[in-house]
Amino acid sequence: QSNQYIYDEANILSSDSIDEANSIIAELKVKTGAQFFVITTPSLNDLSIEDYSNELLNNHHFFH
Repeated sequence: QSNQYIYDEANILSSDSIDEANSIIAELKVKTGAQFFVITTPSLNDLSIEDYSNELLNNHHFFH
């Protein structure tokens, strides 16, 4: 099972920051069952944030 919860498509985070955040989120998931992702993007491709989010969830396998 992957412990990748940070998807920095906009390339704004350092690799150390990504590693640290992935570790914190993985620990939170183990302790609480909560699961979330952080996604940066350079563009919403003219979509609303809601539509962009729905497209991400429908077209990517974050929960698999």
